[in-house]
Amino acid sequence: DEENPAPAPGKPLNLTATWRDPKYALCIQPYTWRQLLQGYKDGTLTFRTGGIGGLLEEDGYEAWLCLKDHFCATDHTNPFFCFAYHEAKQEFS
Repeated sequence: DEENPAPAPGKPLNLTATWRDPKYALCIQPYTWRQLLQGYKDGTLTFRTGGIGGLLEEDGYEAWLCLKDHFCATDHTNPFFCFAYHEAKQEFS
């Protein structure tokens, strides 16, 4: 929607600006993939996800997820905050 732009498929809006930056260390993504999918189905969560492209680490970070209205999304023009997903550790950062 025009009022709340979402990351285009395959292009997280703020991952490279925030990922691994110590000032965002307390920004956690609290949901499991199962919870994310359930939230998507019942309309309680809005997110975008995709492959991490040039930042890919084989058996490491391979995907990104941008969650709408996350408490760390402080840019009033972008309600999404993005995380990288580590496949081997099965965790977001």
